[in-house]
Amino acid sequence: MDKDQMGLSQPERNLVKKQTRRERFLSEMETVLPWPALLRRLKPLYPARGFQGGSPAYPLEMMLRIHLMQHWWSLSDEAMEDAMIEIPPIRRFAGINSVTENIPDAAAILAFRRFLDKRHLRGKIFKIVEKHLRAQDLLLQQGAVVEATIVDAPTSTKHP
Repeated sequence: MDKDQMGLSQPERNLVKKQTRRERFLSEMETVLPWPALLRRLKPLYPARGFQGGSPAYPLEMMLRIHLMQHWWSLSDEAMEDAMIEIPPIRRFAGINSVTENIPDAAAILAFRRFLDKRHLRGKIFKIVEKHLRAQDLLLQQGAVVEATIVDAPTSTKHP
């Protein structure tokens, strides 16, 4: 994955001076996680033709990265799909070149999670990550992200 070609255009990148907390976190996860060990564990089980046997599956590493981000920020499948569309650092971490590239939708994200659950792999993945981080004297704590939703509220009938 060529991370230099993804995300902001060069003029936009020149305007951005401060790295966000999300960018710092993802940058650190990029370097500290045992990507080869995680992928070796999953690759023999990952379907080449997608979960329904149709079109080719999304790349395993992309789906794993999406799954981890979804877990870290407690995002629903739909919220994860939206985040990949709206937030360049999330796209870059997932290995998605641009918004025009085929971004996994909520159904694909759900299918990947079900693939992991069916084989009891989710817990094993997080144990590998936790063990690896602990060996480096690192600790990952999960927080909660609260999503705001605008809801139409009826106007008051008491005040004309």
